[in-house]
Formats: sequence, structure tokens, C-alpha cells
Amino acid sequence: MKQQTLLGLLLFTGLTSLAAQTLSGEQQAFLRKHAQDIQVHEDYRSGDYHPVLDAIGDHRIVLLGEFTHGAREAFLTRTDLVKALHEEAGFDAILFESGLGDVGIVARTAATRRPAELTYGFIGPWRTAEWPELMAYARDQGMTIGGFDVQRTGSTLGSFLAEQAADPADWQDMEEAFGQLRSTLSNFRTEYESVATETNSLIGRYQDMAAKWTHDELIQRALNDRAKYLRYMLRWIGDKDWDARWNARDSAMAANVRWWLDELGPDRKVIIVAHNFHIAKYNEKEAVMGELLSTEFGEEMYSLGVFAGGGSIANNRGEPEDMSPPSQEGLDLKHVIRQMPGAVSFLPLPPSAPAGGQWLYEPMIVKDTFIDLYGTEVMDLARCFDGVLLIDRVSVPE
Repeated sequence: MKQQTLLGLLLFTGLTSLAAQTLSGEQQAFLRKHAQDIQVHEDYRSGDYHPVLDAIGDHRIVLLGEFTHGAREAFLTRTDLVKALHEEAGFDAILFESGLGDVGIVARTAATRRPAELTYGFIGPWRTAEWPELMAYARDQGMTIGGFDVQRTGSTLGSFLAEQAADPADWQDMEEAFGQLRSTLSNFRTEYESVATETNSLIGRYQDMAAKWTHDELIQRALNDRAKYLRYMLRWIGDKDWDARWNARDSAMAANVRWWLDELGPDRKVIIVAHNFHIAKYNEKEAVMGELLSTEFGEEMYSLGVFAGGGSIANNRGEPEDMSPPSQEGLDLKHVIRQMPGAVSFLPLPPSAPAGGQWLYEPMIVKDTFIDLYGTEVMDLARCFDGVLLIDRVSVPE
């Protein structure tokens, strides 16, 4: 037993030493002064989010990120933070990186849905045992719930329109054709000439149907999103310009968020949930949603990135993956996380580089996440976010 204890101490000392070797004394002093323990319980719940609320202050739009779509502790802490934002800061609307129409139908029928059904309409990795709590809370508190993605993320919109359509078979045919084309248009080897006519025809059918839904702007917008998605994917098949394809999606999502903000009005306080990539205020190589929104709402927005120091995640296919160890090639965010005061910690990022904090404006190694299409594994945290929530370890959600 003593040998095991000694071994554990040696391992702990080695890890601490590794972090100390990577962070300078000035950097460690900066973290001791500014990093704040959220004081979560052993189950990562019931934390004290007042440091985050104080940093958010009077901002009425909070962009709440995640480094992956499949990390249990990121889900749990987000739910508690949303509760704190609603109950103590008056945020009463929450928008998600999922189909505008698909989530819209779930929100409209939430009162009659069982907990598991509240995950319908969302991207696949979010359909977990942890997700219904957040949705049930938002529903029961009367928060506005919405999606803003241009992509189809469920069948809820399709089921609704099949019930409403004068010719359900025609609508079903459109959705089946959309699903088939979505697969074909995602294949890099597809030739433009082989799909152009069929795709343009389906775009016209969606636009024609959208023109008939003037009485319901959300549904109309969702139908036009189907056409918009097909249009930019067809363009990608023709030019193979990955940057243009991703810019088209983030631009469309930014447009949907702007529509939501106009619909809600200037007095509503809104939470926007999406991957860190989309909520970042800056990206060196891509035009991202957060940066696009900041041109209009920059003074009103607070962007909160979320990262983890280790553990396991579920990838977008639902498969478990172990996170990589800290890099030895330079300052890795995982080294920073190992210096945090708690299991979940908050680090506000200064608006300009202060003494001891210049390193936050310099490239830092950040792995186990998507930064851009070029496989980049470094980022300048303070240029991308106003603050970061740092979790020591994560696990695969149910």
C-alpha cells in the first residue's frame, strides 16, 4: 500500500513538474491571480457560476461553446450555467447549433413531449441522456428555444410538414430526395454535371413551397434553408472550395441568429450554444459565425469557450476516443488546465495583453478539437474568446 502511495506521489509530482516546466513563473502567477474555481461537486454539478456571471455583466448575448459535441461533463456544466444565467442574470432565450426548423418543431410541441423526445431535432451527438434536463428546464421555465443551423438535423420538420401538406407524398418525395442528394453532394468525387439538374430542380421545389408559407416565417425560413444548403453544396461540388463551403454555412447560421435576435427584440437576453469553432470572435483562416456576428453585435456579445484537459469523448459518429496527452513541443492548453484551481475553472481573458498575460495572445497548442480546415492545432485564446471554462477531465456521454 505504501509503495502504491509513493508511486502515486511520484506520478503526481512528475505531472506537476511537467506543467511547471512549461509555464513560466510569470504565467503561473497570472493564473493564480485570475483563474477562479467554480467549485463543482464530484459529479460536476452545483457549481458557483458567479465569477462567470460577473464577467458577463451587462452583455445580453452569450455565445456558449464546446470543444467537441460529445463530452458528458461539458453537457452537465453547461446545463448548470444556463440555469444560473436564467435565474440570476435574466437570460430567457436559448438557441442551438441545430436545424432552425427541426428544433423549432420540437420547441412548439415541447409541452407534450416525453424527456427523451426533447432531444429530437438536434444534431446526433447531442441526443444523449444528459440533454433532456437542459431542454426540460428551458421548457418549464418558459424560455424561448430555437435552432439556427442551415443543415437538416432531424425529421421533426419533415413530420410536421407531412401532416400539413396538401399532398404529403410530394413532401415525402422532396425530403427523401434531399437526403439522397445530401449524401451525394458530400462526396468529393461527385461530378457537378451528374447532379446539377436534379439539385437545381429540388431547390426550386423548396423555394416554391416556402413561398406558400407566408403565414409562418420560421417554417418559411427553414424551407429556404433547405434550398440554401443544396445551393452551397452544389457550388462546392463544382469548385471544390472547402473554405467557401464552410463560410457559406457559418454565414447562413449568422443570418439565422440575426433573424432570431430581430424576432426576440433588443431587450431579450439570449444564449447561443455551438462548437467553439462557430462562436469564436476570431479565426485566422476561416470566416466563422461569431466573427460575423461581432460586426453588428460586438458590444453586446460575450463569447465563452469551453475546453478540457483530458479524458475521453464521443466523436461525431458516437464512437469513444481518448484525448491526446499534453504536447511537449510548446505551451499546451492542457498544461494550463493542470494549473487550474478546481475541477472546473473559469479564466476571464483580458481585452488587451496585460503584464504576465501576453501569452494568451500568442499561439498556444490546442488539440482534440476542430480549429480550421487546415488541421491547425494552435490558437490565440484571447483573440477568440472573452473567457474560457476549463474542465479537468471529461467522459463519453450516455
